[in-house]
Amino acid sequence: MFAPLDWGLGHATRCIPLIRYLLERSCKVTIAGEGQVKALMEREFPGMEILPLKGYRIHYPKKGWMFVANIILQLPKILLAIRYERNWLKKHAGEWDLVISDNRYGLYAPNTPSVLITHQLAPISGLGNWADKLLSTFLHRWIYRFHFCWIPDEAKDLGIAGRLSHPEVLPENSRYIGPLSRMQYRQTEQKGPILVMLSGPEPQRSLLENILIPELEQLKEEVVFVRGLPAAATMLESMKRIRFENHLDANALAAAMAQAELVVCRSGYSSVMDLLAMHKKAVLIPTPGQTEQLHIANHLEKRGWFTVQQQETLQLRQGIAKARSMSTDHLPHFQFEGFKQAFSSLGI
Repeated sequence: MFAPLDWGLGHATRCIPLIRYLLERSCKVTIAGEGQVKALMEREFPGMEILPLKGYRIHYPKKGWMFVANIILQLPKILLAIRYERNWLKKHAGEWDLVISDNRYGLYAPNTPSVLITHQLAPISGLGNWADKLLSTFLHRWIYRFHFCWIPDEAKDLGIAGRLSHPEVLPENSRYIGPLSRMQYRQTEQKGPILVMLSGPEPQRSLLENILIPELEQLKEEVVFVRGLPAAATMLESMKRIRFENHLDANALAAAMAQAELVVCRSGYSSVMDLLAMHKKAVLIPTPGQTEQLHIANHLEKRGWFTVQQQETLQLRQGIAKARSMSTDHLPHFQFEGFKQAFSSLGI
């Protein structure tokens, strides 16, 4: 049973290659979730059993400087959600041989092998080292409640997520399984359109959409704009050079990425892993105030892998020009199938 966090779609999309692998091994897979996560999984795996499981339902503030305070105010709701999913799993005791949770900390079972997937072992709060160490202590206590913790990153050279996924002390039940992506590299000589991929909770998703559209209109270039709304009922009307898509399934998105000259997207971890899997140039725009995305963006920009623009001071034309000037030759070739060894260690 897979249960990805509903904090954006990235937690769900990076579970897709694991689910595909298990289906190829003739395993019966159940998914638990709601809302956009449920809609995404229904598109990717038609006919699969999807159980209703209430998500954390996190909301972002409109102002980036309010992000940390906003999350702190939502901590009681998050803790209640963790308690709720813990009790939910108890009601389903014994139904599954393996429970895999992506960043949902209540889905551990003492008598059923339970796996937590997370790249956040050393959280960055933005409040200082004391707060980071306190958060890390609490997180590691939860991690130890699971039988296994799988880290979707490389162990060496601070990997992709930097110090987020490389704590000073690694929990003993943890292992690095390499990055995860539903994308598979496709070589193409075509110099295609710019691909925009939006993601993340509201209202920041819509705020960036409203900033990007007039900027893209001024560029006078072909654009495929994927809004990241698999459950949306209405579609934005396409413009002369901008084609809007509420959502593309994994195969269609992989094709769009392969054809794209470059990508504009958030610096969410799953989006970054997809870019690396496809070896794409990109302009990363961190969600304002979200310390994780800011850290990842800065970490990767320092390595010269991608260019970064801030939403509050966005100059898309300059960002795209800089991304075009960068080479993809120095992007590392990561091993994206390390998770198979992790399953093998469980006898799958």
